[in-house]
Amino acid sequence: MGRRVQDMSRTGISLAVLVISVAGWLADRSGAQDAAQIQRGKYLVEDVARCVFCHTPHDERGNEDRTRWLQGGPVWFEPVHKLQDWAYTAPPLAGLPSFTGDQVIQILQRGLSPEGRKLRLPMHPYHMKREDAVDIVAYLQSLRPPLR
Repeated sequence: MGRRVQDMSRTGISLAVLVISVAGWLADRSGAQDAAQIQRGKYLVEDVARCVFCHTPHDERGNEDRTRWLQGGPVWFEPVHKLQDWAYTAPPLAGLPSFTGDQVIQILQRGLSPEGRKLRLPMHPYHMKREDAVDIVAYLQSLRPPLR
């Protein structure tokens, strides 16, 4: 009987080691997947959609202020004629303090505000694939939100 308990104990230990190893592998893989999502989201935000033009404050020379990256601020250009529904301030995106991830996904997929309305100019509607919108949310959530 003692040998059988010892064999079962070894099997239990082996199973525990296997479970721990698989859990560690999944965590590493998840971290790599998250990092890849964030990197792709960064590319989409900065190089494709160019969100930094409006959602990052500019310095006195007109350059984006890297210390306030995607932290919202005044839109640096105005329409030729005043428009009632023009957004003169862009909301912060870093850390997503103004929206939930699901709301941003809706904005990027449907081109509508969280309330279901057309987006205010100069924001133009996007009609992105869900995968692109999810990667953008991952990147924005990885950024430091603005200090209030």
